Amino acid sequence: MNNNFMFNMRTVVLSGEDSIRDIPAQLAAKGAHRVLLLSDVGLESVGLVNKLIGVFEGNKQIELVGVYTDIKADASCDDINKAVQYANKVKADSIVALGGGSVIDASKGIKYSLEHQLDDIRDAIRGGGRIDVGPHVKPFTIPHVGVPTTAGTGAEASPIAVFFNDVEQVKASLVVSGLECDIAVLDPTLTLGLPVPLTVSTAMDALTHAIEAVASPMSNCFTDAYAIQASRLILDNLPKVVSDPSNVNARSELLQASTMAISAFTPR
Repeated sequence: MNNNFMFNMRTVVLSGEDSIRDIPAQLAAKGAHRVLLLSDVGLESVGLVNKLIGVFEGNKQIELVGVYTDIKADASCDDINKAVQYANKVKADSIVALGGGSVIDASKGIKYSLEHQLDDIRDAIRGGGRIDVGPHVKPFTIPHVGVPTTAGTGAEASPIAVFFNDVEQVKASLVVSGLECDIAVLDPTLTLGLPVPLTVSTAMDALTHAIEAVASPMSNCFTDAYAIQASRLILDNLPKVVSDPSNVNARSELLQASTMAISAFTPR
């Protein structure tokens, strides 16, 4: 086993039914005042966006200054740039991303652009992408919350984001220490409407992350612990959700497994 490594689980995990209610307090503790909610039209149509909007109503510490839902699956650089323009327009100082991997990856690109005052995210990923990891990387200053609605990619805890560079016609990766969300809110009630086939396919994504982490020559005792437990949670709970999609506890543990698996899989 590799004994020379750095393991940094920077993301704070907040898990439980209705845990989204704690988001305003968590953001306030990080100095946020003006929050931008990012999501997509699909989640807006099923009421999840409004559910999250509701947790900010009446809050005197935090103001929800904007809701941006024009983020598409496999977000393009243009999608990122338009969202950045909107964030600047409403003078947002913090981000909440509600969605699957595409939305949360997009939020990372938006955070990166805001932090580095970029008008075009392509400037950061020309030639296929950017890798900038290690203790030399300047910490991000924009409070960032990820609220996953699928239990698969684990994007909320990953310092990797993937976008489609529509000029170069390639998918490009942005890999930067600290790009992951500051806080991952794992609220299983948000996944209750997820169809069983999509629940299964996203769980297989998480299981793949766990298996690859264990098989990696860079694995260590920490990554093995996360990956093996993530695998157990998936194998124990996925059949329960298939049999009973309303099983909140099982869905909660699938979300936990997804976050654990990506934490074992990704570089820091």
